[in-house]
Amino acid sequence: MLQRWARRRLARRGPAGVRVRLEALLHDGAWLSLDGYPGGKLSDPEPRRLTWEQRNQVVCALIDRGWVGRLMLGHDHAPALRPRDTPTRYLFLTKTAIPALLADDVSQRNIDVMMREAPRAFLTGGRVDISPEA
Repeated sequence: MLQRWARRRLARRGPAGVRVRLEALLHDGAWLSLDGYPGGKLSDPEPRRLTWEQRNQVVCALIDRGWVGRLMLGHDHAPALRPRDTPTRYLFLTKTAIPALLADDVSQRNIDVMMREAPRAFLTGGRVDISPEA
């Protein structure tokens, strides 16, 4: 119950408010799994979750502030929200969100860090080398 309340309250603050709260967690040493894709709908009268476009704004802002090595992307399984014939039903990140991040000038290197290297480092207790040539 508290988690739903907190999520709703954060979503009302919009992408900037969410970024501030998430960055505070990063400063405290947390790793972030941004797994709320595909997210809420813009038409919701009382937003409970950020839309995927808003979530991408938050991801871009956190990357710009140097946190890419502590971010991991994932999506929630929500078959009731997507019709069976929707091609993005299980591939939302790879078919929709990641191409949009690339279009917003997030590098393929940063995508690889968030999708492969950061999860590996989180699970093994390692570090992420975020230098461009790594």
